[in-house]
Amino acid sequence: MSVSENFCCSPKPTKIQRFLFYTVFSFAIGILVCLVAMMVRIVPEFEKIFCDFDAVLPFMTQIVIMASHVFVRYWWLMLLLIVPLCLLFLWLFIASRTVSANTLNFLSLLLSVFTVVEILIGACILFALFSPLIVLVAELSA
Repeated sequence: MSVSENFCCSPKPTKIQRFLFYTVFSFAIGILVCLVAMMVRIVPEFEKIFCDFDAVLPFMTQIVIMASHVFVRYWWLMLLLIVPLCLLFLWLFIASRTVSANTLNFLSLLLSVFTVVEILIGACILFALFSPLIVLVAELSA
């Protein structure tokens, strides 16, 4: 048996592999929902606070505020991008009973990378929101 035949005809995924795929999928969707909620609800509140400071905001904070405006104005476009992606991964999860274990492992890896990217984006957003507050507190205490 050649290597290519072994790769294409690998055994069906185990229950553990399917469970891990579902777990990573659920985690990715949860983080995505949190990011959207942050951009739609929390960032505008911080923007109101920053307007009261009458100070120049760091570039990263300005980018986060602009991205929030895009989320708020074009929420329907975000749905057009997110819903098909979720449906695709849901279909892949249902179809994972018939796909090879290698395919499921690849999809799990892809979802894991997506989740890590979401976490990094969330961390950047939080840093951008809190860095002006930290600078302001440092200036007030000095």
